[in-house]
Amino acid sequence: MNPQPRLMALVLSMIGMSAVQAAPMISVRTYDIAERSYAVTDSSVMDGAVSTAITTSGSIGPNSFQQFDASTGVLTSITASVSASNLLLSQQVTGGATGTSAVRVSWTSFGESLFDRQVIGSVSTPTPSLSNFDTLSRTIASGDAAGDAFVAKAGQPPGNSAASYGLVADLSSTAPGSADSLTSSLSSRTADAAGSFTHKLAYSYVPHAIASFEGDQTTTTWRLPVSGNIEVELGDLFTLDLNIFNLGLLGGAGLDLDGFNPKSGSGLSMTDLELFEGLAQGTGRNVKASFRADELGSHEMMFSLLLSDEDVGFASSRGSYELELTVFANVVDNGNGNPVPEPGVLALLGIGLFGLAVRGRAAR
Repeated sequence: MNPQPRLMALVLSMIGMSAVQAAPMISVRTYDIAERSYAVTDSSVMDGAVSTAITTSGSIGPNSFQQFDASTGVLTSITASVSASNLLLSQQVTGGATGTSAVRVSWTSFGESLFDRQVIGSVSTPTPSLSNFDTLSRTIASGDAAGDAFVAKAGQPPGNSAASYGLVADLSSTAPGSADSLTSSLSSRTADAAGSFTHKLAYSYVPHAIASFEGDQTTTTWRLPVSGNIEVELGDLFTLDLNIFNLGLLGGAGLDLDGFNPKSGSGLSMTDLELFEGLAQGTGRNVKASFRADELGSHEMMFSLLLSDEDVGFASSRGSYELELTVFANVVDNGNGNPVPEPGVLALLGIGLFGLAVRGRAAR
């Protein structure tokens, strides 16, 4: 296990007291039916169902709902629902006719079809009417490609948004030799208020991770060593320790350390960085970074550490972050201007000198 930096207790107590769980962002739009009543009749078993449009006083359009702003957090799910209120669906049949009356809803949001002619209420013979309608609901979870349409993207307009409603009469049977029919009717259930359809769109999300070199404040730049310069020999590999914290809000996304890039300076190379995934909110960990001394002299080399929200929610809403690490080092040539021979070279040199000594004694 990696050692936990010493400021963890302080960080946990501070964040636990001040942060709150993100509440879903909910938008609601309600549209009254435009007419006092609607009716449609089906008088043929063979020709299939007959429908008519239900018009409303307003309609869903491009600005009815807003896409999720990824600066708010990481979107984890979208829940869309449609409910009906103060509506009465009635059915009248002639003779021995049987069949079904229904109200259907279609809703497209940002180019994604949420409900396609889905039944929100229906009644079949012999039941004459219905006043308690269903609530349509659909949840788009992370991993569903449909969810990315709900995340706002710079320079990219949202897809089309629209809704429609239909009243359906579906005659299924008649008495032999008769000309029976079925009529479906929809109206406001009470005279004092119009019947309506309500659309609700809810975004569930978690706060973004916040990357920092310190546990008690957000620090995005750091130097190693903390003071002065480290002295290393030309060509040597050396390792330095640093701490990285996730100072996100309570319940927020974990933090991933994904990689690094050189940013400025020369003379030093980062050869390895200990990566991690899912550093929990309110915690930190020690990370080892390895470097190589490439050039003689005093060097100041800056590296970008690349981080991101952990792989939760919709990828298009995850954040990417950078921490800037600057390494200061004096690269020397072992103090005498000559490189230190490799151990293998020393061994060969010793064997050669021994051989010369033996040959000299033999000559004498």
